[in-house]
Amino acid sequence: MEEKEGKVIELKTTLPFKYKLIIFLSVFLVVLIIFAVVLETKCKIKQINVTGNTWYSDEEITEALQTGFFDKYSIFFKLHYVLKDTPEMPFIDKMSIKFESSDTINVRVYETNIVGCVYEMGEYLYFDKDGYIISSRSEQLNNVPRIDGLEYKSLTIGKKLEVQADELFDEILEVTQLISKYEVKVDTISFDENQHITLYCTNKNQIYLGKRDSYDAVIQALPNILAAAEEKTAIYWLDMSEFTPSNTTIPAEFIENYGGTADNGMSDDGDGDEPENDTGDESNNNISGESDVGEEDIIN
Repeated sequence: MEEKEGKVIELKTTLPFKYKLIIFLSVFLVVLIIFAVVLETKCKIKQINVTGNTWYSDEEITEALQTGFFDKYSIFFKLHYVLKDTPEMPFIDKMSIKFESSDTINVRVYETNIVGCVYEMGEYLYFDKDGYIISSRSEQLNNVPRIDGLEYKSLTIGKKLEVQADELFDEILEVTQLISKYEVKVDTISFDENQHITLYCTNKNQIYLGKRDSYDAVIQALPNILAAAEEKTAIYWLDMSEFTPSNTTIPAEFIENYGGTADNGMSDDGDGDEPENDTGDESNNNISGESDVGEEDIIN
């Protein structure tokens, strides 16, 4: 009698798909939690140090750099700016980013050299040392003088301001650098039809510079000259077109007192004393441009 071969039965131990999915999702969740903890404890940016910025605050620079949720973590922040440039902002040429540590970043801002602005159609258009228009604002920024007397056909952001003479930009650059260096507060630099310069100060004094090969000596003298005018609590039109270090007497035309009246030389107590200028001519006075100015140096 033949013996029948027995059947070998295989036991399947493979888990059903739904259990595999549960295991996979559990492992993925654990890995995700670990990754999130590492990000939060080791990679979260705690400090961004910003230097070189004057047009924008540290907070504005930081907000411009951290545009997304993951930009607050150094690993994603670094990847972000490896793949693309830093954001374009008016008045800024570029920004360099250095990672001091996993939670500290140093940002160096390199600003565009803005030398002035022109006012047109209710907007101030700001241009750089080469005459290229960088941006427009509805207000005049501090320490950026308005330039009057320029002749131009069109104004387009990103394009050069075409004026009557290219050398005007060299003069604008020189004058703006000097008034910044010597801390002369100027609202407006005005050119007449002969390209002669008049400065309109924030304290309303007007300084006629004329046209010169160099403006260094005359602008260097301005702080002391304006201080002499302020001692008389008066506003003047000052003719400094003939000023030299050896010729420091400056013709001055009285405009008004700081109070807005046209009474020059009255006593401080307002008792009606006669003006100090015995000639009665208030339109032509002289102010000394010497560095040490006394009361007797001011109005003759």
